[in-house]
Order: sequence, then C-alpha cells, then structure tokens
Amino acid sequence: MRDESFIKKVEKFNEAYRLTEKGAVLNWFDITAPDGFFSLNDTVGDIMSNEDGNKVMQELFQSFGQAKAQGGGMNSGMMKMLSGFTVLRMINMMGLTSQMTSQPGEAEKTNEVSKEQLLAINDRLNQIRK
Repeated sequence: MRDESFIKKVEKFNEAYRLTEKGAVLNWFDITAPDGFFSLNDTVGDIMSNEDGNKVMQELFQSFGQAKAQGGGMNSGMMKMLSGFTVLRMINMMGLTSQMTSQPGEAEKTNEVSKEQLLAINDRLNQIRK
C-alpha cells in the first residue's frame, strides 16, 4: 500500500475545510452540580417529579414550543420518552442548541438555546433541592 499527499500554500484559507461545531458545546466542568440539587445532568423525569423542578421544565417546554412554532405542548408518549434523558441531552436531541459561530447574536436571531442560556437553566436547577 502507498499513500501520498501534496500540500499547496494558498493566500486565502478555504473555509469549506474549517471544522465548525454544531450545538452549544458545554464541557463537563462548565456544568455545576452541587450535591443534593438538580442540574442539566439530571433526567427530565427526575426533575419533573419535583414540584419546583416541574415548573422549570414546563417553562422550558413552553419556550421550546415557541421557538419551534409547534404549540399545543408535547404528547404523553413524547414526554415518557424524554423523561429518561438528561436535560442537556434532550435539548441537543430536539435540535435547539445554537451553532457555535463567530457571528455575535446569531443564537438570538434563530431562537435557539445558546451556551449562556443553558448555563442559566443550570443555575435555576441548582437552586432546586432534590
């Protein structure tokens, strides 16, 4: 077997070759999870079984409905499926995280959830005792 490549210097970088990340990327150390309190790493079902946690999740689902212009809420089958996922995983699965780009304000324009908004949700959850 044989492999070969040629490298050619160019004056302007071809942006098609730049890796761009999709989704509001949070590292494990970005998410605070104090003992005895909820965080983005807890399951939707566990959070919703708590009265205060349920209120936060209902607000979150309402905002998702507005962002996706779906209205009418989620059906029970969808809720049952989502209850086993962490909040962070659910948000990523629903395709609501913003693309990480160098364009300031892009997340706000597209009604997607930014890293800062995810951390704000986490801060709210950190105030709710399990």
